Order: sequence, then structure tokens, then C-alpha cells
Amino acid sequence: MKLLKMRGPNCLLYSTAMLLGEDVDVLVRELGHDGMEQVWNLPAPRCFRSFHIQEIIDCFISRGFGLMPIEANPLIASDESVRAIPVYESPYARMMLKIMGQEAILIMSGHACAWNGEQVYDPNGAIKKITDYGIIEAWIKVKMI
Repeated sequence: MKLLKMRGPNCLLYSTAMLLGEDVDVLVRELGHDGMEQVWNLPAPRCFRSFHIQEIIDCFISRGFGLMPIEANPLIASDESVRAIPVYESPYARMMLKIMGQEAILIMSGHACAWNGEQVYDPNGAIKKITDYGIIEAWIKVKMI
């Protein structure tokens, strides 16, 4: 995997490009926008449209791949009036078992990175350890039949 450094607040787009080995400009043309439209009256980067994971899934599907989500800490509740309970006793260990050796997009609060199965490729321009991040979910790259 080749590390790409983003030229703006487009971490999900750049993580996708790294995972697919694709040029960012090709993905922008394919998606029809660059995610930089200002749609909310908030400070940057929260003011920008950005990308939805469903748009990203379309890029994978058009190349014969899918994305399978793995939550870092899934919770379950019958409805909003009750306290949610954890599904797994060791959810982080489970997530690590599922993503080790697999390519994935890692989602943190307000940030996304590419994962090559061993290291995190952060579009801020660094290769780091997964323990440097608080992962919310991982989207594993899977080959479609």
C-alpha cells in the first residue's frame, strides 16, 4: 500500500484511494464531487459535505470488491428506553482478530485511515500502529464473487 497525504480534509477519500491503489482524482471524477462543498455553517472542516460510506462502497463495487463492517464495540438494546449492553466480552480483541491480515478502512471519531492488515496508513501523512487510534469501526475490503 502506498501512503498518500491528503490535500485537504478528505481522509475517507484518501483512505479509499490507498486501499484501492487508485488515484484520488479518478475517484473524485467517479464520485462526481470532491467533498469540499460548504453545506453547513460550521467551522472548517465540519462545514464541508465530505463523503458518505455508501459512496465509497460504490467505488469498491465498481472494482469487484465490497466493504464489510466490523464495529469495535457493538451494543444491543430492545429500544431507546433501556441501557444498551455489550454484545461481546472482549470486543476490541474480536475486532483485531477480524482485521489482522485484512485490508480495511478504519473509522475513528472525525477521521478515517487505511489499514493494510498490519499498519495504519494515516492520510495526514504517517504510518502508525493501530494502538495509536480509538477505532469505532472497520470496513474490511472483500473480493466479490
